Amino acid sequence: MPNRSTHMAVGAVVAIAASFFIKRGNGDPIKITDIGLMGLAGKGGGRLPDLLEPATSPNHRQFFHSFTTLSLTGAALYKTYKWEPEDEFGEILRLIAIAGLGAYISHLVLDSSTPKGLPIVGKL
Repeated sequence: MPNRSTHMAVGAVVAIAASFFIKRGNGDPIKITDIGLMGLAGKGGGRLPDLLEPATSPNHRQFFHSFTTLSLTGAALYKTYKWEPEDEFGEILRLIAIAGLGAYISHLVLDSSTPKGLPIVGKL
């Protein structure tokens, strides 16, 4: 069963992979600061569902750990990926958002593979 360390590590890997994909697709050089920033955003995004719904009981998975949230997060990731910022600061925000959203999705995918799974909607 995935734990906090697993969620943070997978989130960081997903975020760093996304930075390579985006930068290479744009023909931009990949900077070490991009990798570090994306890794941090991925660690945070991978941890966020459990911060919103702490694992204090076996039934902690509700709305923020649901297939509904997974779908909404996927839609937000797509919109963010398609966003074309007009300045460098906007591009940095875009990369951080992509990292965080991708890592959040990785958390939900990992949790969906456990025996408890994810609810369709869950309680708010």
